[in-house]
Amino acid sequence: MDQVPGIIRVVDPNEEQEDEALVALRALPKFEPLVVPDAPSHFSLTSVFGAFSATADSRGASTELAFNPSVLIDILVQINAHSKRCGQDIQEFQRSLGTKMRALDDFTAGAVQELTVIHQQAKTNSGELLSVHALSKQAQTTTTLLHGIVDKLNLISDALPAEAGVVGISESAYPHLYQYLQIRRQ
Repeated sequence: MDQVPGIIRVVDPNEEQEDEALVALRALPKFEPLVVPDAPSHFSLTSVFGAFSATADSRGASTELAFNPSVLIDILVQINAHSKRCGQDIQEFQRSLGTKMRALDDFTAGAVQELTVIHQQAKTNSGELLSVHALSKQAQTTTTLLHGIVDKLNLISDALPAEAGVVGISESAYPHLYQYLQIRRQ
């Protein structure tokens, strides 16, 4: 049986079908969290405390703590490396977010286009349904008028000549009219 494409589709329950929009949505890259937990990166300050060394006074009794300046340079290098790594991670997350947003934008544009096509088909089918409805109403009105005419002819058939009345209608020539008159006489 050929079916004309329209708004309403008859789905055979024996065969399994899946909505095309869900298939397209499933094909998109998965939306993952923006920040992926990573191994914690932190600064080690143990080298700072290990950089202090006690020096003896000339008397030998009092000691001062001396700070090794290379430790400060090491900390600055660690901070610089850490900030570069954080910047690269942020850049990678932004790139991933951009890719996912483009994929989502493409999907929504396709969905909007599909909805526009469906809406246009609905408008077209609505016009066709209105014309079918008008034809149906016209057929009902015509049928009512014909029934009224036949009923009036049936009522006045006694006053009319035999060839002009409806009493002498043969069943073989007009089967539907004959059947209608038989029902109306009962």
